[in-house]
Amino acid sequence: MRILHVLASVDADARRPGEVSACVEQCGELVRRGHEVDIVLGWRGRRAAPTTLGGLPVAGVRLGGPDRHSTSPGTRALLRRLRRDAAGYDLAHLHGLGDPVVAAAARVLRRADVPYVVQPGSGAVPTSWRWGRLGLDPVVTALRGADHLLPASARQEADLRTLVGTAPPSRVLPHGVRPASAPLGPRAGRDTDPSRRDVLLLAPLAPGRPVMAFARAAALLIDDGVAADFCVVGPDLGARSELLLFIGTRPQLADHLRYEGPLRYDAATARLANADIFVATAPDDACPVGLLEALAAGLPVVYAGDDPLSTGLPALRVAADPTPESLAGALRVLIDDDERRLRGGERSLSAAAGTFSAGPVVDELLEVYRSVRPRRPAARRVPEPRRAEQVAGRRHHRFLHPLRGPR
Repeated sequence: MRILHVLASVDADARRPGEVSACVEQCGELVRRGHEVDIVLGWRGRRAAPTTLGGLPVAGVRLGGPDRHSTSPGTRALLRRLRRDAAGYDLAHLHGLGDPVVAAAARVLRRADVPYVVQPGSGAVPTSWRWGRLGLDPVVTALRGADHLLPASARQEADLRTLVGTAPPSRVLPHGVRPASAPLGPRAGRDTDPSRRDVLLLAPLAPGRPVMAFARAAALLIDDGVAADFCVVGPDLGARSELLLFIGTRPQLADHLRYEGPLRYDAATARLANADIFVATAPDDACPVGLLEALAAGLPVVYAGDDPLSTGLPALRVAADPTPESLAGALRVLIDDDERRLRGGERSLSAAAGTFSAGPVVDELLEVYRSVRPRRPAARRVPEPRRAEQVAGRRHHRFLHPLRGPR
């Protein structure tokens, strides 16, 4: 089977890691099973578009800055590539949701009569988009035109049904991960003091997420003399200045609570291997990718909120809107008890090797691929690019008035 995976809009600050992680794991497993897979990447950032993701070659198109307009020059270049190549594939797989580039890519695939599935990613589905329920939003149109939807959780599936109705069919498909062979244990080779536990919060710094509760919990533990360092990693979505102000006004936190900034996609695994405890505070994520990667690394987890995966996730839980005291209490249990921390890592590995490993996820994905409609024998031909003289003639006639002639 020849499959095209489209990561329509990816930025250098890893603001949407779910789509990239899912695509890399799925494509790697599909290639190992003998399928032909190509990845087209729309890149937003000042650096050049990457040529590989997770060791897989990608055809990158630089979209430019943070604008999300489907009429930007970079976006038009991405769509031209899709128009040129789409007809050669049996199926397309779109990753992401809520971006005009995704909707434009879906429109190109429909016109080329290429069946496609949509995997929304790990974020929440906004069910109150303007015109969305009337079917006039281009993203809603792209979702309704898909042959299959692949939500990350039952909650996300319910939100999609609210947005697009009962069609097309859907199947809950979590992001696949590749578990480590054993719990990592104490990190003796890291740069910081190995006698101190490394507590990691890996999430976007958004005002709606309890990042400051983590910072205040860390301050309580540091003031009590707990042997731990606390690190916040993720792109800034509005809460960075408050976090840095909190750290800067408390000199006793300077060496033990720090913000490390955003991570590149290929650096997340190495950073998790340097941690002892993982904190997930993303109650709006349908399938938190950082949390799954922490399970795959064999880290014990403290999670704020309900179980987003509805599968008995092995974690110490605190309230969805945790107080610093409740979060500090849960962290203290794992920092002080080496045996409990090791058992937590073993349970994390067990969960990652079962439901969330890449093998079972791709088994389900291939069932979906085989269930979509086949292409019609006489598929619509992709139009050839217009010749230069045709384009020049069209430019000339733009200045002709339909009644009065040339202006």
